[in-house]
Amino acid sequence: RLAAGVLFVVLAGIAVTAWPPDVAPDGGWPLADAAAGRVLEVTGDEPFALDGIPEFKNANALRFPLEWREAPVLPAVAAATSGVVVVVCDPVFDEVVGAACGGDAEDAWLAETGRGDLGLVDRFEAGPRRVISVYAAGVP
Repeated sequence: RLAAGVLFVVLAGIAVTAWPPDVAPDGGWPLADAAAGRVLEVTGDEPFALDGIPEFKNANALRFPLEWREAPVLPAVAAATSGVVVVVCDPVFDEVVGAACGGDAEDAWLAETGRGDLGLVDRFEAGPRRVISVYAAGVP
């Protein structure tokens, strides 16, 4: 019984020390939801495409809170034609992309997608792993 009790205390101690933090290091849901709210303040009821940089990384970190808020999110393939596009860039991949998020990577995205008709409406950091840029057609 004593060994079982000691084993229980040891296992309970290990379990307690392995608990996740109250808030995720990247801001977790509260930060993602706040970012979605800011995007919706800018886009209003206008449907918009959501795309990610780098190309191999999707934008689901923002898609889920946007869809939870019932935002009119179009698929990433609509970025080629949509009048409003939201781009989520992950700075961890700056070296892979060959340009830094927050300007250069997004400019390269505009050039690669042929979307020179889009102008920057808003750009903000939504934690250490997300720089969000909102573009709209007809904006200088």
